[in-house]
Amino acid sequence: MLKILIVEDDLLFAKDLASMLEKHDCKVVGIANKYAKAVELFDTMKPDFVFVDIELQATKTGIDFANYMNETARVPFIYLTRFYGSKYQEYFNKANDTNHYNFLTKVKVDEADIWHHVEVALDKFKRENNLLIEGYENGYVLRGFIYLKTKTSNTYKQVPIATVTFINSGRPYSTIYTTDGIYTVRKSLIQIIEFLQSAFIVQINASQAVNVHLVKTFSLTDGVLTLSTESKMKIGREYKKKLMVQLPNLT
Repeated sequence: MLKILIVEDDLLFAKDLASMLEKHDCKVVGIANKYAKAVELFDTMKPDFVFVDIELQATKTGIDFANYMNETARVPFIYLTRFYGSKYQEYFNKANDTNHYNFLTKVKVDEADIWHHVEVALDKFKRENNLLIEGYENGYVLRGFIYLKTKTSNTYKQVPIATVTFINSGRPYSTIYTTDGIYTVRKSLIQIIEFLQSAFIVQINASQAVNVHLVKTFSLTDGVLTLSTESKMKIGREYKKKLMVQLPNLT
């Protein structure tokens, strides 16, 4: 489920937009009508996607907030606007420097098309930022979660990286085991580890990696590791030293 923040000073429009998004299994984590409130909600609620009113009626505009997002935690966002045309070209030129993913006119927002705008923005964002999980349509990683599009509906499943128990590699695919399910992606073990960017996912042999937070026992004698799920795995000699650093209390 995508967490979405709406930054908009027209409360009626914001609520209508929120209602449309929630019909697509999104969670609107807040509505902010001013820059300060937007910053507060962005930092505390950690949204995955943001709609930003470009013409906030305040000292600081949506462009200022977009710059704040880019400086703190890069997430995809779409500008909301009531104005188009050459009269506002200078304004839009400034907006174009903020790495936005689209402009959406507030004059007519079609409920049937709103999810299309989100998906296009997400696809562009994950490809530009190397977040795409190949082999799983519309899968990507953001803010400590893997987002995988379910095969039975047009929604995203949020899988916390912290729930990953271990990873098995069998070229050209790797299988990610989590506490909630099993996912197969077309990436090597090394690529998956780098992709997840998690300090607690550590390679233990040529074809496996584990979540070190879930290691139950580790035998120096026979080099066998046991997870809290009772899965047992052999530790490769060249990987033992790094694992011992990660598991000081178990050695």
